[in-house]
Amino acid sequence: GVHRTFTLTWASADATGDHVYDVQIRRPGDAWTSWRKGVTFRTDSFDPAGTGRFRFRARMRDVSLGRASRWSDAVSIRVG
Repeated sequence: GVHRTFTLTWASADATGDHVYDVQIRRPGDAWTSWRKGVTFRTDSFDPAGTGRFRFRARMRDVSLGRASRWSDAVSIRVG
């Protein structure tokens, strides 16, 4: 099959100060799970192991206050 790597971008800028990003993935047939947690970068590459619909959502979290935004709307990619 064709091997693809996707570039995912969940924010317009890197996080600064006490702010971090959490990114979750929902693989085909699975529940939401952590993919990138507590990161300051705004983009990363994703290499799907398998086919189907992969969904992603993100939020910003303030580590000093222990508070987070709501999860973003999910964005999906279809592989295969």
